[in-house]
Amino acid sequence: MVKIIYTLIISALLFGCSNNSYENIKKNSSKELIDSKKYKYLLLDETNQTIYCFDNHNKFVWKTIISPEFYRFKNPKIEVFEVGKSNRVNNKEIIFIKLENSIFGYLDLKNGYFTELGRD
Repeated sequence: MVKIIYTLIISALLFGCSNNSYENIKKNSSKELIDSKKYKYLLLDETNQTIYCFDNHNKFVWKTIISPEFYRFKNPKIEVFEVGKSNRVNNKEIIFIKLENSIFGYLDLKNGYFTELGRD
C-alpha cells in the first residue's frame, strides 16, 4: 500500500497533477505557440514565468519554470516567447525566450531544458 501511494506521489510530481490539463492551463495562459510540425502546443502562463508543453492529443509533456535562483530579478518574466530554428543548434526547432533582465536563450522542444545564450 505504501509503495502504491509513493508511486502515485512520484508520478504526480514527475508528470504533473490533474490541474495541468491543457484546458485548465489554456484558460489562464498569456500566449500559445504551436511548433511547425503541429506536434507540440506551448503555453505561457499568465505570470509569464512558466511554459507548459502538450502533445497533439493535449497530453502533458513537460513544464519549465523560469527559476529566480540564478537571475538578478526575484521573479524574472518572459518578454519574448517564439518558436523558430537556429543555426546555433544545427537548425533544430527551438523555443527562443528573452527575459526582462536581458538574459536570452532557448528551450529544447523535447524536454523543456533551458540553455542560456547570453545577456544584453
